[in-house]
Amino acid sequence: MAKPLFSIIVPVFEDPTGLRKTLQSLLEQGFGAKEILVIDGGSGPEMQALLAEYRADIQQLVSEKDEGVYDAMNKGYALATGDYALILNAGDTLAAADVLEKVSHFAGKAPLLYAASRTYFEAASVLRYADFESEQPDWYRKKLPNHQAIWIHRALYTQYRYSLRQGLNADTQLLLQLFERYPALEMPFVHSHFPLGGRSNYYPSFRHAWSLTAASYRLRGMHRQTLGHLPKYLLQRLLGRRRYLHVYLRYLLRR
Repeated sequence: MAKPLFSIIVPVFEDPTGLRKTLQSLLEQGFGAKEILVIDGGSGPEMQALLAEYRADIQQLVSEKDEGVYDAMNKGYALATGDYALILNAGDTLAAADVLEKVSHFAGKAPLLYAASRTYFEAASVLRYADFESEQPDWYRKKLPNHQAIWIHRALYTQYRYSLRQGLNADTQLLLQLFERYPALEMPFVHSHFPLGGRSNYYPSFRHAWSLTAASYRLRGMHRQTLGHLPKYLLQRLLGRRRYLHVYLRYLLRR
């Protein structure tokens, strides 16, 4: 097999439905110069059956216990061989069958390539972002692209790793470092779709909400807004998960 242009890393644990959705999206891509890496955290029989079903389509497969999703992502970076790498969580999909073909026209023009992505919950969705305002200094601190729509060049993904000590803020920390230090090029199309409702936007406890949001704003240098994020937790307790996520999509993400 010739060296792939693109490496797509899919970390997963006990989510066969989400993984099937993601793999089908990747297999629909007409662009051939790609490799798919699935990093499974040691899931049970149902997941193992799905991995066996798709084994011929997966170029690199790891299935073993790990230290969480960012450990799995780091394993993916260590195994990837493409010029650019992308991370899609199980359940995430590319927005159309020609996304990789579109990205290929921008390859080599910058070490970081990014685009808009659409996040959804049930029938509601919102674009992140219709306008990144990238002409503004430090634009990425307020409108950091989602990792599902960021391609990182091999020169960077072989050098940088997610910090397992940062918890759920490891993603923000790594991406801020990269956007602060290296040129980035926006691609003018919707790149990916991903579901809303993970631990980064729905908090299981007040302690979780505090540690996540406070650290996130400190990383972004937005110290005065740390306390302002916590009312989201109170709203979650008042509305419940389903109603809150609809409100979150409708009002809080439209910025």
